Amino acid sequence: MSDFNPWLSQTLFKANKKVEDSDRGKLADRLFLDTISRVWKLATTSVIRCEAPKVTRTQDEDSVLLCIEWDDPASDWCLYIGVIRHRGEKPVVTMGFDGETSYGNDSPTDQEIIKALHDYFQAWRK
Repeated sequence: MSDFNPWLSQTLFKANKKVEDSDRGKLADRLFLDTISRVWKLATTSVIRCEAPKVTRTQDEDSVLLCIEWDDPASDWCLYIGVIRHRGEKPVVTMGFDGETSYGNDSPTDQEIIKALHDYFQAWRK
């Protein structure tokens, strides 16, 4: 199964390098690493071949976003799945998709993640 989408260990390694002490203190790091494993498992068991995602950490004065993202600038299609932590709140999983349609939500279900992966990796490239 790991040969189908071989990017899990590399992505977890990159994610660990992006995490800062403040993320660990709020347990956002564990949620982020678990989310990466969850996305990989959903893609692999749904037979959706995914490229290795880019791992980013974005911070402003009110929030921190740890995310994995796939972005195709040539087509203006983008998918990100990550963990957002607003000041004074618990971290939550968030997802955003931009393509022919745009959608996003916090606490996405497995089915919503599978749909987003399908929309990004399979539907539009036909």
